[in-house]
Order: sequence, then C-alpha cells, then structure tokens
Amino acid sequence: MIILCCFSTLYICNKEKIYQIGQSAGKKSFSTSLSSETTRETKPISIHSPSHKKLHQFSKEQVGFYLAGLIDGDGHIYKKGINISFHLKDISLAYQIKSVVGYGSVKMYTNFVRYSVTNREGLYYLSRLIHDKLLIPHKLASYNLLIKNYGFDLREAKLEKINFRDNYYLSGLFDADGNFTIKIIKKKARPRPEIRLLVRLELKNNSNIILMIKDQFGGYVGERFHPTGSISNAYSSTSFRNFHKFVKYFDSYHLTIKKNI
Repeated sequence: MIILCCFSTLYICNKEKIYQIGQSAGKKSFSTSLSSETTRETKPISIHSPSHKKLHQFSKEQVGFYLAGLIDGDGHIYKKGINISFHLKDISLAYQIKSVVGYGSVKMYTNFVRYSVTNREGLYYLSRLIHDKLLIPHKLASYNLLIKNYGFDLREAKLEKINFRDNYYLSGLFDADGNFTIKIIKKKARPRPEIRLLVRLELKNNSNIILMIKDQFGGYVGERFHPTGSISNAYSSTSFRNFHKFVKYFDSYHLTIKKNI
C-alpha cells in the first residue's frame, strides 16, 4: 500500500494577478497572504494548465522507468506474464501503454481495467524496457523468475540505486497509488487559515524506496507495525524546501493518471 499526500503548486492570488510558487504536478492550492521574501521569488503565470508529453513521446529508456514505477505500485509479475491494473477512468492510459509496447491486451472488469502481456515476444520487449529498473524486492524476484522461465537472453536483474530526478520512475509509482492533497487548518486565534504542505509515502515491508526518497528529497522515515505482523515503512516531510523539490521533479516528469492531473 502506498499513501502519498503532497501537492503540486501553490498559487498566490490578488486582484490583478495570479502568482505561482513551483508549477503544477497535481491539484492547485490557494493562499491570500505572503511574506515579502516569498513575493520576490514568485512570478506571474497563465491560469491555463500546461500541456504534457504523451507516453509515445517518451524515449524508450523513460518509458521503461515509468512502467517500472507503475508495476512496482500496482502491477503483478508471475511466471507467465505481467499485469498492470488501472481505475476505469484511466482506460485510455492502458491503451496508450498497449500501443507504445506494441503487445498485450486491455480488459475491463467491474471496478478496474487490466493491461496484460502474456505472449513471449511482448514479454521479452517489456522485460527489456524495465530491466534493472524495478525497486521492490519481491517484484524484482518475480521478474527474474519470469525471464528465467522464458529463457530470455537477459542477465539476472539487480536492485539498483536510481537517481529519481533523472527519470519517470516516481511518476509511475505515484500514478499507481498516490494521492495529492492540501491540509487547511483553521484556528480561532488566527484570521486566516493555515495551509500545510504535506508529503507522505508508506510502503508495506519495504524500506528501499522510502530511504532512497529521503536521501534525494529530504524528510523523515519511520515504521508502523500492524497486528498481522507486517511493517509499513513511512516517509514524511512538512518542509516547504523539500516540497519544492517534489514540485520541480513533477514539473519535469509529470503525472499521467487523471486523478493526479
């Protein structure tokens, strides 16, 4: 399970202009107060949402990173195939992936859509795209079993350290399970509400990605123990400076799932 609370852009409004701190990677948030120091760092912008690349415009390397993030977040790898699940409203993304990969099928179910690749040629092509890009250990192990089962001419993949700021991996991961929100706190003693910028990510029984995010974006890491015996590794940050690093990342490597745009 992945829980992400973050947000994308802080817009500052007055009667004449809209100012932006960071650019859009998700929902917009608004404030009517601003320090003089922060004001000097803002700039007028258009109120229109920026256009983003479609998946077919990515390089093969970036397609691989994005798909690896999706698979780590909401995919399933078994000996004879690879599946990725989507919300029904994101069926167009499933078809985009099918078109870019050139193999596989898309099937609708009651509450979700599933993109599946099970034929040898398609699995070989997809395996080459995501090779050495998966970061969740048990999915990496399943991937290695798959390429061994089919006898692909690929060496055993390893758990590599990735510089998230150079690729679409986190965009794929957050598209799979992320939620972007803003926390507004109203207090009687203050005339205006307090707006908090929160970034939170939680993975069950997996500290690898959490620690990599902390190293590259700052923040804090903790653990949560469940009655079943499983452990959730949690990342969190309330720092505006750290938040701005996420804004800059998602400006360059944007989200694709409709709930996040």
